[in-house]
Parts: sequence; C-alpha cells; structure tokens
Amino acid sequence: KLRDYGRGLSAVQRNRLWDSHIAVWAWADKMPGCAALWTVSERDRTLPDHQRGEALRPGPRLGRAMAYQVPSRFGFHIVERWQFSFAQVTKSTR
Repeated sequence: KLRDYGRGLSAVQRNRLWDSHIAVWAWADKMPGCAALWTVSERDRTLPDHQRGEALRPGPRLGRAMAYQVPSRFGFHIVERWQFSFAQVTKSTR
C-alpha cells in the first residue's frame, strides 16, 4: 500500500499552489516498515533519462539531499531512476 508520509498540508488547505512537505527526518521512524521508497526531486542533467540497477549512484543533486541521505542510513539504495523535464523519480529498496 502506498503511503505518503512526506506530504504535509494540501495546497487547498494552505490556499497555495503547492502542497507542503514534511522533512524526511520527521517521519524516518516509519522507514523500517517500508519495502520501497519513491523519491521525487529535481532533474539531474548529469545522469541518463532512465537507469536500472542493483545500486545506482544518487548523482550530485540527489546525493546532497536529506531525502536521499536519511533513507540510505536505513539501508535503502536506488534501484531505478526516471528523469523528466524538471524532475526525477527514484525507486529505492533494501
């Protein structure tokens, strides 16, 4: 079942264009029960549009982000990446 622990208040609740988010360290205690994590971040032009492998490198953009660093401390590693015009989506497992 997909759960978005990182989603804060909706845009409608905030009277804004975008939903708010909750920092990864605020919900890190829920990670032990997760089989996979999906992370959406900025596109990284140094990496190909699609990659799949046992343990992909995060790249310079995602590697600096807490959204990658905290899960990696729990043993998660990127196994697939898709890049779009402005964003990348990564799937991480243990």
